Amino acid sequence: MSILIKNKDTENFFGEVEEMLAKGVYYNQCFDPNGKLKWECEAKNIITYSGKNGLLQTYMSGSSYTAAWYMSLITAGTATTASTYASPTVTEVTSSIIAARLAVSWGTAASGSLSATTTSFSIIGSATITGNMLVTGGSGVTTVGNTSATGGILFSSAAFSGGSKTVSNGDSLNVTYSLSV
Repeated sequence: MSILIKNKDTENFFGEVEEMLAKGVYYNQCFDPNGKLKWECEAKNIITYSGKNGLLQTYMSGSSYTAAWYMSLITAGTATTASTYASPTVTEVTSSIIAARLAVSWGTAASGSLSATTTSFSIIGSATITGNMLVTGGSGVTTVGNTSATGGILFSSAAFSGGSKTVSNGDSLNVTYSLSV
């Protein structure tokens, strides 16, 4: 439950209060080797404290920064706001399911929202997956399961709506992430 408390001292000239809440959604579509849609779902994410702190530190403090974002898939667990890159509290798929975490490319922000282009995972094994995650960091960040990349940040994680889903060798899982503030 969220409560917004208005304080006369925080109101702007027009009596409005601005509130910023970071929220994101992963849109998932899984296709079989013949291109037939097997399933689709969305996953509303939690943005970790380390993700929020990285966003604030970079933007507000002007820290040096390289935009290198990577997406992966989760097989178990639920992230919390206290989850970190080193202790994600989720279990990531193994390299027998996807070869690497995939680079994410971003569009242009508009109206307080930014979407990534579709990230397409080529599935090379069979697994039950439960959600998505978005990370950034230095050396080693593209390695599936890595929790020690230099400057690693678990920005967000989400569980699938409607529960776990299965993927099989030869499937393609297309994921689009959208972030709004």
